[in-house]
Amino acid sequence: MNIYKHDLKIGLKPFIFWTIGLAFLLFVGMTKFIGVSGGTGNEMALILDKIPKIILLVFGMGEVDILSAGGFYSVLENYVIICTVIYAIQLGSNSVARESIDKTYEFIFTKPCTRSYILSNKILAAFTYLFIFCILNLIFSYATFIILDINNTIVKEMILFAISNTLIGILFFSMSIFLAAFANKTEKGISNSYKIFMLTYIFSVIYDIFDWTKLMKIVVPFKYFRAVDLLSGKLDVLFVLISLVFSFIFMVLAFKAFENRDLNAV
Repeated sequence: MNIYKHDLKIGLKPFIFWTIGLAFLLFVGMTKFIGVSGGTGNEMALILDKIPKIILLVFGMGEVDILSAGGFYSVLENYVIICTVIYAIQLGSNSVARESIDKTYEFIFTKPCTRSYILSNKILAAFTYLFIFCILNLIFSYATFIILDINNTIVKEMILFAISNTLIGILFFSMSIFLAAFANKTEKGISNSYKIFMLTYIFSVIYDIFDWTKLMKIVVPFKYFRAVDLLSGKLDVLFVLISLVFSFIFMVLAFKAFENRDLNAV
């Protein structure tokens, strides 16, 4: 039984839907940029000046100039990272919990394979889709600029956004695997992952409002890589390492928790 291929097959349909949504978001979003940067640009600037800062921060417009291609693209990437995190949580949670949801634990875990082997194959299949999704973000972004004939001066910045999205996606992916493996009940592990996602996003807005210190960024993953820094061509190496270290720790803890998990109780 090839667990990896089996899980790839199961995850194909959701992946296609997520991919279509990603392409639609980027294409329609940059189409709006053409209108914003045209004759309505000045009017849009006046409107933005009247909008409360907290609203702008919620929608990722608090630090960038959305009348520029880079600034507008960064706002779209703010939505892309949200989609990436939600998809990552879905993939990570399902890699642990699908057998419980589908009531197939007794079938798969009576095979002559260790729990770690089964889990690692399921995680690898899920990670494959997450990684391809992040690569497609870069490809679709570049293609959108070509199709809409927008002067692309942010190729390097696009790559940095794709890297940062991948790192944050992996962080939430590994976190959701740990929570799903650690929780006594499948639903609890999945719901906890989404709760943490919501809390960290809210904290990211609060972080900007109160201008917290860099140390506080450790608990605010959405601020590991700020749009204004990425548009300046900077990728904070410290938070690259922090995201990778946290991801590794979550994965190690997930395997330990899964090895000791009472499968009859899920």
